Amino acid sequence: MTEKILVPDMGDFSDVPVIEIYIKAGDMINKEDPLIALETAKAVTDIPSTLSGKVVEVLISEGDAVSAGTVIALVETSEEEDKDTEAESIPAVYEAGSEKSEIYDYPENKQTAGAVFHATPSVRKLARERKIDLADVTATGPNGRILKEDLDKVSGVRYPAVTASAALGQDEVIPLTRIQKIAGPRLTESIRNIPHVTQFDKSDVTELEIFRKTLDEKISILPFVIKAVTAALQKYPKFNSSLDPDKQEITLHKYYNIGIAVNTDAGLMVPVIKDADKKGALAINAELKALAERARSGKSESEDLTEATFSVSSLGGIGGTAFTPIINPPEAAILGLSKISKEPVWDGEAFIPRDVLPLSLSYDHRIVDGAEAAEFTAYLAVLLSDLRRILL
Repeated sequence: MTEKILVPDMGDFSDVPVIEIYIKAGDMINKEDPLIALETAKAVTDIPSTLSGKVVEVLISEGDAVSAGTVIALVETSEEEDKDTEAESIPAVYEAGSEKSEIYDYPENKQTAGAVFHATPSVRKLARERKIDLADVTATGPNGRILKEDLDKVSGVRYPAVTASAALGQDEVIPLTRIQKIAGPRLTESIRNIPHVTQFDKSDVTELEIFRKTLDEKISILPFVIKAVTAALQKYPKFNSSLDPDKQEITLHKYYNIGIAVNTDAGLMVPVIKDADKKGALAINAELKALAERARSGKSESEDLTEATFSVSSLGGIGGTAFTPIINPPEAAILGLSKISKEPVWDGEAFIPRDVLPLSLSYDHRIVDGAEAAEFTAYLAVLLSDLRRILL
């Protein structure tokens, strides 16, 4: 039976360009295999197959603009596949210890027969090209995820080096990821067209750190920062705005969608917490984990990465004392967080050790003045130092 595979609903996006096609007529494909890559305004997204079978015809070409419902390909499926497709509409519940329970060998992250292999579409495609069975790969990524480096170990790939005539030693040439190819020009455009200024400040978060560590649920400081940021944006609305240079107008947004920079194997992505002002810290924490996991596994949906009105980039888990984050247009500002450190703070009688969080606020100087930026970071620092102001 011949069936169609369609482009799924991509939220507000339409006429999205096809930048790569992974399949051709005659190929055998399985469900979840990547078919094509689409370039939206925010990211490159692999579209997975919804069917298993033989590709009869590919109906699109690289460079075509597609929307939800566009036919990607015709696939010849078996009767067994059709039955499986119907069965998938009914959720299955497996009891612990049943024959269909998944077994993971966590110490080595070794993939077991019949297990679900955790790998991004690009890694799966590379495995097929190299004819590598994912069951033979030892995963070294987080949560048992298979990385490109794991495939290299299995296939014995060696990267080409510069000839021996290079006096300073050997070099390794690494191609840019697709995300880097897209983000690079946009970052360059941002820094070239937007007059960036960065305001540095610090916040005493000692009380917040004490409270955070008493919670039963593991939670980072980031959800509390997001709550404080939304309160500061409500008080200083210019930081939650966008500029239209052609119309010479500033739009003040009345909703608060906070983009969070997430590092992935493919590059930096910025999933978005929508309506952050209406959510508590624990709810934000749960959503952050889900968004970050989808981003790192290459499963982000278009709505995960759009409509941010302000962004936060945190290097607190790594280190550093300050940095100058680049604004993500059309946003007006971005907040950078560095690592919390112990610093001596004068309390009026003596110096006492306190937990201090460095803040780095980059802003568009066409929209925001220096005095406003100083007021914003000072207010944000006060919010973070007094837990009651965040929670109330």
